[in-house]
Amino acid sequence: MSKLAQLDMESLRELARTSPREFRTVPQRHCVEAIRDHLGQRRREIRTRHEAGESGRNTLRHLTALSDEVVETVLAFGLAHSRNPQILMSRVAICALGGYGRGEMSPFSDLDVSLLF
Repeated sequence: MSKLAQLDMESLRELARTSPREFRTVPQRHCVEAIRDHLGQRRREIRTRHEAGESGRNTLRHLTALSDEVVETVLAFGLAHSRNPQILMSRVAICALGGYGRGEMSPFSDLDVSLLF
């Protein structure tokens, strides 16, 4: 197994920040697997805390923060494969909608975002 195949989502996010050129070499399937693994692990942690008595409001905040992590990672992957990421990001806005946009991401809710160009 290659070094890149072993990267978790946090490592991928750090790689995207520190070495976009190397991040560009990560196969899409590795990013998807890392995101799925991270989502599963974090959702289990959030659920466990909620079942232990954490408030619903805090649970929604944690789910929203998790959604932010996913959107940022997917965006970083897309930008790494674009020719001019700085120009692209100067012309694009990512808008969170619905519960996600309000910072109230519910369990099993879809993630609504809009890209404005």
